[in-house]
Amino acid sequence: MYVVITGTSRGIGLELCRQALQAGETVCAIARDPEASPELTGLKSNAGDKLKLVPADLDQPEAVER
Repeated sequence: MYVVITGTSRGIGLELCRQALQAGETVCAIARDPEASPELTGLKSNAGDKLKLVPADLDQPEAVER
């Protein structure tokens, strides 16, 4: 399954991302600045191709279009 999770740089979004990866899912992690989150980039280094980091601020209409 392919899972899309927003707000993954910290808090609930980050934990959902961890849990989905542990369950073997492929995750698209959306955050305003994913590279600024050491926890998220750490997950990426361990998950490899199972985790795709997508920078986007979903409050901005142009980000949603991208």
